[in-house]
Amino acid sequence: METKTSYATCPLCEATCGLEIVTRGSEVLSIRGDEQDVFSHGYICPKAYSLKELGVDGDCIREPMVRRGDQWLKVSWDDAFAEIERGLLPILQEHGRDALAIYVATPTRIIPSSSSAAVFVGVLLSTWATPTRIISPACSIFPY
Repeated sequence: METKTSYATCPLCEATCGLEIVTRGSEVLSIRGDEQDVFSHGYICPKAYSLKELGVDGDCIREPMVRRGDQWLKVSWDDAFAEIERGLLPILQEHGRDALAIYVATPTRIIPSSSSAAVFVGVLLSTWATPTRIISPACSIFPY
């Protein structure tokens, strides 16, 4: 089977580094910085390199999970959203919209290619009307 080289933008932080990804079938052989990328010029951080391991990580959660007692159960998306509604609505009714904080992570804030996610975040923020918003630079840029 032949190898294939693809180019992508790393989704893990605001730096949006360019990636060169070499695959054979569904196996990721290597991830390197894209030397032709106008922003990162071939440099990537350890987080970007670790994307190679996500596809084979047996601990990676790939579907919604809900805790029942001391167990985590796989559920459908409908069940997961119903669980959120059951837990969140009473909190909002008792404490108001200030009790809710929304964490907006990359790439939903800045990458044009993820415009559907940006639209969803905009709708979410306006629907829930909470003044409390946490943006990812405060969490991922500063390591302390």
